[in-house]
Amino acid sequence: MAGKIKLGVPNLLPHARRLRDSVTWGARSRLPGYALRKRVKGKVVLITGASSGIGAGVARELAEAGATVLLTARSIEKLEDLAASLRDDGYQAYAYRSDIADLDDCDRLCRKVLDEHGRVDILINNAGRSIRRSIIYSLERFHDYQRVMQLNYFGAIRVAINLIPQMIEHGDGHIINVSTVGVQNGVPRFSAYLGSKCALEGWTMAAQNELLHTGINFTLMNYPLVRTPMIAPTRIYDYFPAMSEKKAVAWMCDAIIRRPKRMVTPFALFSLGMYYTLPKTAEFIVNTGYQIVPEKFSSGKSSRKTGNGAADNAGESNVRPMRLVPARYTGAMIRDSVMTTTTSELPLRHVATALVEAMLPAGRQIPAADVDTVCDTVAGYLDEHPNWARALASSLVWLEGRAVLSTGKRFSKLSPQRRSDLLK
Repeated sequence: MAGKIKLGVPNLLPHARRLRDSVTWGARSRLPGYALRKRVKGKVVLITGASSGIGAGVARELAEAGATVLLTARSIEKLEDLAASLRDDGYQAYAYRSDIADLDDCDRLCRKVLDEHGRVDILINNAGRSIRRSIIYSLERFHDYQRVMQLNYFGAIRVAINLIPQMIEHGDGHIINVSTVGVQNGVPRFSAYLGSKCALEGWTMAAQNELLHTGINFTLMNYPLVRTPMIAPTRIYDYFPAMSEKKAVAWMCDAIIRRPKRMVTPFALFSLGMYYTLPKTAEFIVNTGYQIVPEKFSSGKSSRKTGNGAADNAGESNVRPMRLVPARYTGAMIRDSVMTTTTSELPLRHVATALVEAMLPAGRQIPAADVDTVCDTVAGYLDEHPNWARALASSLVWLEGRAVLSTGKRFSKLSPQRRSDLLK
C-alpha cells in the first residue's frame, strides 16, 4: 500500500552484551589497576586538554596501563614534555598541537591521528573553558558565551563526529565528555559555562540513544570543582572545597573501566532532587548564597587594568549594583527616564552625594558633620571604579538622588511635569 510505513527490526544483542559487560567490569573495578590494564591495553586513546591537570594525569595512568595515548592541547611545549617523559619511561605517547575551538583544526587533528594510528578507541573530551561572571556583568560581553560554546560544545562534538564513523566500523568505542556538577544545581555566575555544558550533555544523551546498538558508549563526567591549574587564577576558589586532582584522575579511570552513563557526586543528585521536588526552596537557598558571596574577593589593592583597558575591580560585588536600583524603577521607567549625562560632565562628588541621599531610608538624614566624610568616601570609591560611576551617572539611581536633593521627594512621587523638569 502506497505510503505505508515500514518499521525496522531492532538489534537487541548489543543491549545484552552491554548488560553482561556492566556486571563483568563492575566486578573487575574492585581491582582498579588490573581492570584498567585489561580495559585499555593496546587501545588508542585521544585526550584533549592534555597539557596539564586532569588530562595530563589521566594520560600517564592510561600510558602506564598499556594504552597508546594521543595528547592534544594548544601548548605544544607542555605536550612535548609530557609525551617525552612518557616515552622515556617506555610508554607510547604522541603530542599533537590543536585548538579545539577552531573547527577546521579539529578536522585536521582527527585526519592526522587516524592516518597515523588507524583508529581511536577512546575519546576523552577534556578541553574546556570556564568563565565566572554574573549575567549582570555580561550584558555587554556576549562574546563570553560564544567563546565558551565554541570550545566546550562545538569543538567537543566536532572531534566526536569525526571519530564516530571509524568507531562504528570497529563495532566499539567510548566517548567521555567532561561536564560539571553545576548542571545539576545551576551554580550562579556560570551561565555561559553551564549553558555550554548543558548543550554538551543534551547532545551526549541523544547520541547515546542513537548509537548504543553500534557498540559506542558515552559517559558524562559531572565533576565538582577540581583543584587544577585552570582554576588557580581565580582566588575566590581558594575558599571553596574542591576535589583533588588525584581523585579526579581516579574518577576518570573508573569511568573508562565501567563505562557508566554518568559519573556524579551524591551532592549533585541531592541538588537535582531538591530542584525537582522543592524548586522554589532550592532557588531560595542558592540565590541567598549568591547574594552573600561577592563577585570577587578583595585583594586589598586598588583596581587594576585588564588587557583591554577595562577596570578589573577586585572588591566589586554582584549585589551592590543590583540593589542600587529598586525593582519598581526598572523596565519602562528606566527606558523613559535614563539620562545622557556622562561622568566627564558630572563631578563625582555630585554623583556620590546623590547616591548617598537616594540610599537613605525615608525620613533619615546624615548628620551634617558626617556628610562630607561619607560623600567623599563614596566619591573616592567611584573614582577608583569608573565603570560604576559611569553607570550611576546615567541611571535612575542618580536621578532618584537628584530628585531627593532638589525636591525632598522620591522621583516616583513627583508629578509628570516635575519629572520632565528634572530630566532636562
